[in-house]
Amino acid sequence: MDDIDPIPLQQVIDSLLNDSSTLQERDFLRLSNLPAPEIRELSGCWERIPRQKRLDLLTKMHDLAEEDPLFFFEEIGKIGLADSDPQVRLCGIRLAALEESESLIPTLMQILGEEPNFQLRAGAAEALGRYVYLGEIEEIPTKANDAIQDGLIRAYREDEQVTVRQRALEAVSFSSRPAIDRMIEDAIQSDDEDWQASALVAMGRSANFQWRDTVTDLLDHESARLRLKAATAAGRLATEDAKAILVQMAIDDISEEVREAAVWALSEIGGTDVQLLIEELIEDASRDPEIDFLERALDNLLENQMFSAGDFLLFDFDEDGSPANGEGE
Repeated sequence: MDDIDPIPLQQVIDSLLNDSSTLQERDFLRLSNLPAPEIRELSGCWERIPRQKRLDLLTKMHDLAEEDPLFFFEEIGKIGLADSDPQVRLCGIRLAALEESESLIPTLMQILGEEPNFQLRAGAAEALGRYVYLGEIEEIPTKANDAIQDGLIRAYREDEQVTVRQRALEAVSFSSRPAIDRMIEDAIQSDDEDWQASALVAMGRSANFQWRDTVTDLLDHESARLRLKAATAAGRLATEDAKAILVQMAIDDISEEVREAAVWALSEIGGTDVQLLIEELIEDASRDPEIDFLERALDNLLENQMFSAGDFLLFDFDEDGSPANGEGE
């Protein structure tokens, strides 16, 4: 960015209040890491900002914060958490959770257990998965991690909405508790595709190699959605036996999203043969977005070669399970 004086916050707020104006990159930089007085100033006029603009603002901030560690919007996400509109609140949950602050845990737990809107309960469950992961690598206290896992398991067993139960299963699957395996098994045995999809997400997040055969068996499923989830899980589990199928999927699956998921999975599994394949795909690609994705996959492959399969775990919460920002779910 140019070395210039920061623009006044009021100027950015005026743009937000004007439904016809569009925020520029410098405006988002100005809104990053706001001090407490300016957070209060923005909060005071928040709901005067048009609803769609609030949604677009939080969504764009989420994307920027995922892509660039120099952007910090957690406090604005918390403003969104208090919004009167459920969809804006959901965007606030997703944005605030990116910073993985322990101070957010009680709010997320309260939403999961008490919020009438099931989409918000599902969003809270999804966000809490980050903290289960952090607990498993001892980045948050054991007591807090246990409470989160207890809450997610309770939601899985008792919530009246199936979507909440599915998000709870996916979130708690980072846990090493033995009971999680039975929950995943029940889900994959279901005749319901949504439950099977959640089971595959959970298998990938579990880092439990016992699921490798199940994941491999589902790589040729007639459902593109389940093929995508299975490919992503195969990559997360570093499933060497799935490489031949994934190579075929990467070349000729009818779904572009599945092809990308297969390429990303291969970049996580690794190998010289995978590097050659991705380089060939880059040479044959004609569209810039496709080339950009393949180059990210190649970078991921080269980075992963510095780690053993058991030491490297990607963390991602893309909603549809497809690679997001170069990562697979």
